[in-house]
Amino acid sequence: NEVVATETSTVMQTKLKSRGWKCYSPEELPVTDMKHVYDLVMCLNVLDRADKPLTLLRDLRDLINPTTGILVLAVVLPWCPFVESGNKQKEPSEKLDMGNATCKAKATFEASFERLVEKVILPIGYRLESWTRLPYISKGDANSPFYTLSDAVLILRPLPS
Repeated sequence: NEVVATETSTVMQTKLKSRGWKCYSPEELPVTDMKHVYDLVMCLNVLDRADKPLTLLRDLRDLINPTTGILVLAVVLPWCPFVESGNKQKEPSEKLDMGNATCKAKATFEASFERLVEKVILPIGYRLESWTRLPYISKGDANSPFYTLSDAVLILRPLPS
């Protein structure tokens, strides 16, 4: 009955904590204290903003109860990672094996999804149960009041160790 959140935005971390939630940046998540205890872990549009996305996926797997737990992972595709550092954007220090299935390479949603599952999700020990594609409305900028992106929402189960 405990809610624990990971959030990359310090503003959102403050808001979540003010509502009584435990909230960590992905890099601060105390995985060793919470091993295999959660039946549901959700990582919603955080992976592409994490400095160490592969480490985050492994850490999340370690949080999940191996017999009853699932991970709900939402990620905007095509893959276009960056880390917010103050008012600047930088490359993550850890890169996923996405090959040319990225926004910079003008990859399609489908190519990016396939690469994410085949080269990242399955090799680190998840089984894909189900997935869907949804619109993701992102805040705009000087060029547009908002942008509609594609979000992949995956239901994943950890494979037995």
